Amino acid sequence: MMGRILFPKNTLRRLFLTLTSEIVRHPLRVAHTLTLPGLLRGTDLIRHREYAFLSDLCRWNGLRAPVRAPGLRGGAAGETPDDEGAANGPGSCGPSPASTCRGAGSAPGSRSRPQSPTVLMAVHIGASDPDLTLSTLHSLSKQSHEPARIQMFCENAADSGTLPGLAPEHSPTGIKTVLSSGDLDQMNASTEFIGFLHAGDRLHPNALGTMLDWGTSNSSPADIIYCDETPPAGDLCGIPYLKPDWSPELLLQRNYVGDFFLIRQTTYLECGGLQSFTPAGLYDLLLRATDSKSTTVHVPELLYTNHHSRRLSSTDTKILLEKHMERKGIPSNIIERPENDCVRVKYRLTTFPRISIVIPTAYIDDTVYACLRSVLKKTTYPCFEIIVVENRPPDPTSNHIDRFPVQRLSCHGPFNYSHSNNYAAAHAGGDYLVFLNDDTEIISPAWLEALLEQARLPGVAAVGAHLLYPDGSTQHGGVFWSQGDGIPRHAFRHLRHSKHSTYGWLGLVRNCSAVTFACAMVPRAVFSRLGGLDEHLQVEYNDIDFCLRACEAGYRIVWTPFARLYHKEQASRKSTKYPDDRSCFNHRWHSRLSRPDPYFNPRFREDSVFFIPLEH
Repeated sequence: MMGRILFPKNTLRRLFLTLTSEIVRHPLRVAHTLTLPGLLRGTDLIRHREYAFLSDLCRWNGLRAPVRAPGLRGGAAGETPDDEGAANGPGSCGPSPASTCRGAGSAPGSRSRPQSPTVLMAVHIGASDPDLTLSTLHSLSKQSHEPARIQMFCENAADSGTLPGLAPEHSPTGIKTVLSSGDLDQMNASTEFIGFLHAGDRLHPNALGTMLDWGTSNSSPADIIYCDETPPAGDLCGIPYLKPDWSPELLLQRNYVGDFFLIRQTTYLECGGLQSFTPAGLYDLLLRATDSKSTTVHVPELLYTNHHSRRLSSTDTKILLEKHMERKGIPSNIIERPENDCVRVKYRLTTFPRISIVIPTAYIDDTVYACLRSVLKKTTYPCFEIIVVENRPPDPTSNHIDRFPVQRLSCHGPFNYSHSNNYAAAHAGGDYLVFLNDDTEIISPAWLEALLEQARLPGVAAVGAHLLYPDGSTQHGGVFWSQGDGIPRHAFRHLRHSKHSTYGWLGLVRNCSAVTFACAMVPRAVFSRLGGLDEHLQVEYNDIDFCLRACEAGYRIVWTPFARLYHKEQASRKSTKYPDDRSCFNHRWHSRLSRPDPYFNPRFREDSVFFIPLEH
């Protein structure tokens, strides 16, 4: 969808002079953000992604930002599809059973909204410097969508009714009440949404308006809305915090949503409201609010600055999640991971369902023997079977494979990975299927447990593993695509240490759009329901196609770093290109891949697999 952009007087000429300098200093940033047609359109039609870049460029250089023409709205960071209905067409990621993820890939439509929602902004003062409080109030007074009500919460009950350290004549007129932090039950004004800030936090002037546009312009209105963050002022080493769309697995390790979000008043009251106006209290509110069938929307724009870069310690997160899991009745152990300021939710297995490990191979050789030996020697899970699918009649010279406790199947004809796996799945006796390449070797003894604890969760269709090259660098950290080329790629490829990954994501269980079936677990019922792998995709892209179909059907895809294997990548067969597979896949999913990956923020560099912010 295109939108008309209006530039303030004299800004356009100065902007293009500044753009010339920007091209010299940061050619890749400009090349991957602006297109020649977009530049030539000038003041007329500019993509939403181009609008975001031009707005930032104006802000960085002290120019007044362009505005959208009346009647046209849309997300500035992600380009919307030309067909407004395409967001729900073939290949789109649908809702999970608990929440709906609509972020970068589904910007608001152009229809007008009858009446703007009202917002209550709650601001925690604490014992902060009065200048920090004024800074926050000033950012609220500049909002294009003014809050209907502002409530201030201070630590000392004796200060109720006043702004500590501020003369009454300096108190903003928008403040209706100043309460103590013990009066959170009074946060029940008759507004549609509630937002939370701490003294010193600041919002972009269009923050509330933009978030409400994204949250209320779709057929299913949002219950929770969150946005991306800029680093605190003076933090020269800081990078923007660019978040994924709704990722329930990631939220159970770290509050990636942050302290600022808007929550619908009815959802706020239904989940019991805020228990304490602290980072821990806000995280607890998010956990309770997303327990229900709430709709969560991510706005991929830098609209909020967290003054203190608050992050919960792993100890505080552990305490909150222990209460959360106890409340939901889910047996689990919460393990602190202080190196990442996060935790691991390790679900306890009370039963051990049978798992079928399917290993397709073109022919039996030493690579296959190495794979089988590692599985049988290192795996700690007690109940599994191995099915080896050969692509030709059994070779008499390879009869010593019969010494391994495996089931052998044969598939004749040209090698077809999809057919081999489907054939084995039909003969498998397990409740869960693990598709495993014959050129892998186990590193983590509890790899099956790590996959199973995620695959058993309601709504999960596939769980991928952390695959490493023999030199120890990452081969697979999940699959993503960038909007620029729409080519699926492996995240964090060749990165050696998870602590060096952006935001530490390589060390966290998280949702993604797809995973490779070089090692992946799929519930048997889900595999059957989705019709297995598409045998028209004989070798390439069949796993990504399966994951996209699963997302379209409302399932989630999960990647875990706790199932680790070596992957020699095509060691058992020659590297061959399959143009028919690529053509079929691109034809089927072109519309979906031309829109943003919900787990790859539009402000990440499109030329990198390391999730590097454009602004960094």
